Amino acid sequence: MSTGREPRFPYQARLDDLLRLYDEAQRALIAQVEAAVAAGRVNTARGRRAQLAALLRYLEDLGRRTDPVARQVVQAAYAESAARTAQQIAGLAFAAPELPGAFASVSAPALRALEESMLGRLEDARQTVGRRINDVFARAQRASAIQALAGVNASPQAAARALERNLRAQRVTAFVDRAGRQWDLSAYSRMAMRTVTREAVVQGSIDRMLSHSINLARVSDHNTKCPVCAPWEGRLIALAGDVQEFQGEPVSDTGDGIPPIHPNCEHTLQPVATTLQGGVG
Repeated sequence: MSTGREPRFPYQARLDDLLRLYDEAQRALIAQVEAAVAAGRVNTARGRRAQLAALLRYLEDLGRRTDPVARQVVQAAYAESAARTAQQIAGLAFAAPELPGAFASVSAPALRALEESMLGRLEDARQTVGRRINDVFARAQRASAIQALAGVNASPQAAARALERNLRAQRVTAFVDRAGRQWDLSAYSRMAMRTVTREAVVQGSIDRMLSHSINLARVSDHNTKCPVCAPWEGRLIALAGDVQEFQGEPVSDTGDGIPPIHPNCEHTLQPVATTLQGGVG
């Protein structure tokens, strides 16, 4: 059985624009660092502090420009998914009226949590990149100074070239997460934004289904090659209640997993039935 990949949500065009801003920021950071190094402006502690301060101001400005947009994208992902799920519910073969006020009561706190997750990840990325730049500046400057004192690089120009090589070799805007993976600002922000918006899509769908007492959903099936997602495609998921099977088909508890199953996961949930309050739809 294949339900096919769902069409793009409107929010995804705004997400693409936001991702491009972080791609541009990545390139701008590299250009600023390389220009400072080439001009010898980080060969002293004072110069390094000045350059770092300029880069941190750039990152702060990036946050001021992009955080409001990121918040709006999360809100749109949640709302658009909830609206699409409402259409799917309306097309089911059984009646599933909405419980009065149920969706409104859960949507506001759910959105706040998703927004905080998005903004927190982006802020963490910007701050971590700033610290990483400082660390790399310091190590590279010390190495260049030692080489100069030892007579390895006899001129300031040669020392600056050595420093630039060190910076490039150490991926100046990279940092390492808790799992030991190395990211740059662009790659990490892309992963974070796509993951959180997909979480918003799934949460909007779940909240809409539960507001209609629908507690059985099916994971979308894209015929994926992803080894993480493949076992989950097309499976029934119990959103609430203790449900072991439905019409002879096994049902998985959400404690075992629910999309997004990994960063950049594109799987969604689709309403199937309700077994709550004795319902058999």
